[in-house]
Amino acid sequence: MKSSFLLIILAIIILVFVFVIFIFETISSTQNDSQNMINQNNLEKYSNAMVDIPEYYNNCSDSKFVILTTDRHLFQNCALSKNITEMGAEKLEFELKPELSLLYSELEPKNNTVVIFPTFTLSAYSEPGFYTFYRGDCDQEFHGTLFRDDDCLTVNIKNDFDGNYNTSDSGFKILNLLNYNFITDIDVDKNPSILNSYDTVILLHNEYVTKTEFDAITSHPNVVYLYPNALYAEISVDYENNTITLIRGHNYPEVTITNGFDWIFDNTHPMEYDNSCMPWYFYEIDNGVMLSCYPENVLLTDAFLLKALTEINNSMWWNVYQKIYDKNVSDDEKDIFLEFFKLVPKK
Repeated sequence: MKSSFLLIILAIIILVFVFVIFIFETISSTQNDSQNMINQNNLEKYSNAMVDIPEYYNNCSDSKFVILTTDRHLFQNCALSKNITEMGAEKLEFELKPELSLLYSELEPKNNTVVIFPTFTLSAYSEPGFYTFYRGDCDQEFHGTLFRDDDCLTVNIKNDFDGNYNTSDSGFKILNLLNYNFITDIDVDKNPSILNSYDTVILLHNEYVTKTEFDAITSHPNVVYLYPNALYAEISVDYENNTITLIRGHNYPEVTITNGFDWIFDNTHPMEYDNSCMPWYFYEIDNGVMLSCYPENVLLTDAFLLKALTEINNSMWWNVYQKIYDKNVSDDEKDIFLEFFKLVPKK
């Protein structure tokens, strides 16, 4: 009888133990489901904030392209025949070289980084537009329409990502191929807090921005100003009519006004006009680093510049060439540089 009683007590204890485990797992599962739902909601919110920027893809073997690649180029590159002049190709297209896959793995972003595509600058460079006005050519007929000065100071927003040298077209395509994340000026202007989601923000040639975007960028603690002449002129945006209008800067409305925000870190002169980048270097300002030259023509060939971009939080990479020239390279740095150099095409 005593033995039966003990068995009943043991069974009750086991049932209680199983019930407690069940309750614990149920609570844990509910918490996990809730957390997953939160994460999913955050992901959906984050995704909705992103502009639908197409993944860049190109096939240089297509017969419509003229292949311009040499062995020392980091990417296959080509151009439409109509874009090739005596001065060279006006607009390049790129694709990855399969044999450089190990190099590319070293050039991809290593932290939570985003690049801001210069939609407003792309729009400002359209014709007729701001530059028609700057040249004094606005009071004339374009495409059957008579344009006056005021007409040239308001232009339609271009959302086709079809840029050129002035709008960092090659930089956009190359960083896209290297798997950098992108947002646009419009994302930042409409939702400036979006930049808080990123540890590092990279600007291209974002010359024309709104005051809202200017404040958001200059308030972020880790910005890479990859192209000089960024944040140079203030514009306003009319999203209902899909236009931007020049407000201040670039010698407007007074000829003495250069930077429209009176920004003390403006590096337009003379760095915007140095496109040889020999040697290039990054230097610190209050909220990040700036590159000393306009890199549009060298991103195709300079692996160390692209490596410095992905290692931007390590100042060892900021002025590699100057260090080598000055023979100011530590033994540890020398080993690291040489190891990376093994991956770089030499011819």
